[in-house]
Amino acid sequence: MFFRKKLNQIIYFLLFFMLLVFPLSGCGEEDGKEGNDSEGENMYEEILELEMKVIETMQLADIAPVLDIVTNEEDNDEDDETKEENNGENEDENNDDEENNSVETQADDENDENEITFEKTIISEIVIRELEEDPEYPENQKELWDEVRSNVTEIHDLWNEIKSELMNKEELTDSLSGFDEHLDDITAYSIEENYFELLVSGNELTRYMSDYIAASVENVIAEGQDLKYLTRDVVLLAVGDNYEKANENVDEMYEILENLKQELESEDVDETLENLDINLDDLQRAVEKEDNDLIKLKSGILMENIIEMTEDIEEEIVYNSE
Repeated sequence: MFFRKKLNQIIYFLLFFMLLVFPLSGCGEEDGKEGNDSEGENMYEEILELEMKVIETMQLADIAPVLDIVTNEEDNDEDDETKEENNGENEDENNDDEENNSVETQADDENDENEITFEKTIISEIVIRELEEDPEYPENQKELWDEVRSNVTEIHDLWNEIKSELMNKEELTDSLSGFDEHLDDITAYSIEENYFELLVSGNELTRYMSDYIAASVENVIAEGQDLKYLTRDVVLLAVGDNYEKANENVDEMYEILENLKQELESEDVDETLENLDINLDDLQRAVEKEDNDLIKLKSGILMENIIEMTEDIEEEIVYNSE
């Protein structure tokens, strides 16, 4: 009897001890998960900030040729005003209306030739949709390239912070080295003021960011990042007449879309994925036609829907992980 009573006391004590220990243990695991989620979200935000600074820099470099046109146009306007003043004096002296009209017609023709249209840029049709605010254009080439170099300095600073947090992940060793190399390249191109090579290397920087996103949050979000990179790359390849590789990019994008359809279940995202299928079909036809202006336009529309899809995924996975 005494032994049974003692045994019951031991059992009660063990049960009480288990009730104390296991809930505390569970809370610790939950707190650890929440901590990891928070760290991943913070890293994701830092990567997005880095990406946006790269995109801003690419957009600036892309308008360098257009800015030349603007500058030339302003010079032409000043010359036109001088011509009109001189012609006005001649008209007073000689009443030569016919000569004055001829000069004005010539000035109008020159302005028509210098009209700024979207086909004079390379990827602005795409990256403007990615920017958080409408860009403010510099007044001249010196101001533009000074701003580019200032942005490159900021990219270095942002990258140093992110890299220090990622260096302990062995699977990212090659990716981190690749980012360093292309960052060195865009630094050199910003000094040389080589806008096209800066666009290419800048886009390569965004390719590596999907690796860092996959290591920080979810791979499905990294796949959205891959779609952005490939969309820009299609245009850059087309401008370089490499339509075969551009078409390979489109095929890769189809594969990513199929993966996303299997991984995502949200109705909102499904609708966006259907739109992406349609956009991708349009882009593929443009690449097959080797029509660069059409490729730019279709890529811009595609990017718009990629951004919408990414935002839907962020709401569902990154910022709603409770």
